Amino acid sequence: MMKLPVELMKIKLKNFLRRLISVIPAFEYIVRLTILYVYIYITVVKNESRSNKFSGLNILIVNHHFDQDIRAIADANKVHRIKVVDHRKLFGLANCFFTPAERDGSVPYDKPKIKARLNYRKQAKRIISLVRRYFPFDVMVTPSDSFFWIREVIYELKEMKIPTIVVDKEGTISPHSLRIHSLEVKERFPFISDKILVWSERQKEFWIRCGVEEKSIEVVGQPRSDFFFKKDKWKTKEELGLSNERRVVLFFTYDSGAYIPPELFRGGFNWTEMRTETHQVIKKLAQEYPEIDFVVKIHPQQRDVSSILNDFSNAGHNIKLIRGSSISNQLLVNSDIIIGFQTTALLEAMFLQVPILYTFWGNCVTEFAEELIPFHKTGGVEIVRSADELRKKIKYYIDAQAPVIAPYARENADKFIKDYFYMPNGHAGERTLRAVEEFFVTSNE
Repeated sequence: MMKLPVELMKIKLKNFLRRLISVIPAFEYIVRLTILYVYIYITVVKNESRSNKFSGLNILIVNHHFDQDIRAIADANKVHRIKVVDHRKLFGLANCFFTPAERDGSVPYDKPKIKARLNYRKQAKRIISLVRRYFPFDVMVTPSDSFFWIREVIYELKEMKIPTIVVDKEGTISPHSLRIHSLEVKERFPFISDKILVWSERQKEFWIRCGVEEKSIEVVGQPRSDFFFKKDKWKTKEELGLSNERRVVLFFTYDSGAYIPPELFRGGFNWTEMRTETHQVIKKLAQEYPEIDFVVKIHPQQRDVSSILNDFSNAGHNIKLIRGSSISNQLLVNSDIIIGFQTTALLEAMFLQVPILYTFWGNCVTEFAEELIPFHKTGGVEIVRSADELRKKIKYYIDAQAPVIAPYARENADKFIKDYFYMPNGHAGERTLRAVEEFFVTSNE
């Protein structure tokens, strides 16, 4: 659980470090270089195992908020040696070589001065050499090759004949992403890896529009969806820091600009009003129902965390704020009511027999509705069109004790799941590993 004073202090510390770096640029380089070498020693050198029980590949997995999928892949593994590395600690040095515009992808990757890229390429080569000295990996797996910090690494691996396989973790493609973002990816950071594994035919279409050859794309499903078919992996509420005796209302909060094109967001188009009103409803209901835990899950890549913390700065003891990229599914299976907007978590919640409330109100939502992930058209969630309606719905399901989910909602949810997840049957992790192994074998024949 997050402690608000501590989290606010962390934000203040980060802001202080940013100001320090702006005054003394070399400070960032020294800090990141130190973190890199310490991390390699602790993660790769000290913890390296030479166990003979592994007869397959040495697979390096780059973790960029990818924990739940990695866990599913690791659970499916029987013969391969897998090493997971944190992207910030292993490749954080890249921040010292690229400008903010180059880092956030607002300019094409090949536009930065060649000198900056070549300088980082030298560092990437050193990083690879250090890691492979102790873990001679055969293939690298990453959730994307669009990141500025990974592209020179991939180019270097190509020189070494080591394949890179993308296991894409962003599979809930909105109509806007399919039409517009695909063109941006194609122009700014085109696909450079050797293979990409995706959740569905919908996601495959996105990558074809990005310019990826169809033969380089394989549909395997969403690895982390395996979790919902393996109840032995489910933790109890107590193991999550909650009480087994108390019911849970779970809300997935979000960035005020999530899924909004940057030019619209800069022009004042955002979800702030709906989000603030949702937060207010939760705070009031938490006071009304002190015997219920209200859990607010903050997105692991949330940019405006300080706003969320401020919204709940005077919240009651039964409001729990939680961050992290490894806990969402555990929270889902331990919740009695689930609330959200434009998050994959709502799609994953459809595996469960619990009420799902989809917040969907305000002028911005109405204007941009056709560009969003079409939860409002599925029939598999309950659409809530005002803060007052949200309050009444939550109260209804709390007071109902054992809410009944309409059969039609279950059927519609199943249809929607199959549109976004190929073969959701608990074996996507196995299919992912098999695809990695088969590609490695065929590419080395």
